[in-house]
Amino acid sequence: MNAFEPDFSHLELNRVTSYLVATHHSFARDVMDDISTMLQNVREEQPVKEFAAIWDSFKAKMNAHMDEEENILFPLIDEIATSDDPHAVMKNAESDSVLSEMISQHDHHEDDVHKILELARNFGPDKTDSARLHKLYRKVVQLYQDLHEHLELETRVLVPRLLEFKS
Repeated sequence: MNAFEPDFSHLELNRVTSYLVATHHSFARDVMDDISTMLQNVREEQPVKEFAAIWDSFKAKMNAHMDEEENILFPLIDEIATSDDPHAVMKNAESDSVLSEMISQHDHHEDDVHKILELARNFGPDKTDSARLHKLYRKVVQLYQDLHEHLELETRVLVPRLLEFKS
């Protein structure tokens, strides 16, 4: 968690999901669009080629994941948060499947996010003098930091709180 984010540990689950969408999903989508635009001008430059080769796939997977959260997982969480019997909602086999899938996807996405940052280091300020590549690198770092905070919030707050309803 970053020091500027509120303590989510006791906040209603549906408020946590609203925050994730309004803050992290929105920011990530905007920054990914910025990176795609910046890549159009530098895609063929040597330090960027490997990054550019996987960028479109990474962006598509991240957007699909956020869409799934917004359309499947977060509505389920809202149902749990507003239910008279959240344990019954959570014990539903579909609920269990949705949560298990989210946890599994996060493991893969965390690896993808680290790979993107590692590839971006090829055009970091210590590797090139290009101002355009430095700006691109900075955008990738911003995305990395935001996605890291997003994953941390889901992994350390949302998932454990949901698992409490399984027992």
